[in-house]
Amino acid sequence: MNIHNKKGQFSQVMILMLILASAIVILLFVTKFVTRSTMDESVSACRLSVMTQAATTYGIISKTSPLDINCDKRYVNFYNTRAELGLSLENMNPIDIDFGDHKAKKFTELNEFIVDQVIAEELRVCKFEFGDGKVKIFPNDKSGIFTRKEVCFVCSEINFKPGVSKTNFTNLVDYTKKTTYSDAGTSYFNYLTETTVSGNAMWSQPTDTKNLGSLDIDSTKTYLIYAQKVDPSTLESWYYTGGIYIGIVPQKDINKYCDLQAS
Repeated sequence: MNIHNKKGQFSQVMILMLILASAIVILLFVTKFVTRSTMDESVSACRLSVMTQAATTYGIISKTSPLDINCDKRYVNFYNTRAELGLSLENMNPIDIDFGDHKAKKFTELNEFIVDQVIAEELRVCKFEFGDGKVKIFPNDKSGIFTRKEVCFVCSEINFKPGVSKTNFTNLVDYTKKTTYSDAGTSYFNYLTETTVSGNAMWSQPTDTKNLGSLDIDSTKTYLIYAQKVDPSTLESWYYTGGIYIGIVPQKDINKYCDLQAS
């Protein structure tokens, strides 16, 4: 190979590196500083930051990213005659409930159908924000040699306000199995339980209630919907690849599944 060819190849590599560096800077700006005035913009910014972090890992032994995720926590409040959603408890807006033949922001009484619809959608949003389980999330949070690490991000906090007449909602899994979301043509259940890059069902709770408890929703409790990465210890990584999950648990139980909050 002559010197001119070598110079040409070197120039092409430098150009590609500059393009990649510019793309990272642009993505960092978008995910960090873009104004997120709507719920859709918040979701898009979060997913973009997650995908960007996953795509910019480097290192030979332990790959990390120079970027952080930039995701908002969502809040859901259930009242007896309405449900609200917001990015802060000080700025909540009514949720349109889809009754099939019409949508409404108010109803006569909170029931199973309404609670299941809202929670199924929050699970869907959480899965979407964290790459649908198709990328390795939270690369900057690693396990140790002897201990595994369970890293989480809380996507949604769900509160039931005083005055809610019904206390127990038991139909969430059945609702997800019989209900399609948007125009996707698939059920919430099929979407939520898709296999991740780690080989596990992302929403494993319907078949793993022994470890994660009942999916019955008790309106006397606050619930958290979270995205989780289980990173195996170095010693167990030869037989266990870990997993990427979403789940819903009572707030008081979150520390059973999460060692730390993702960054």
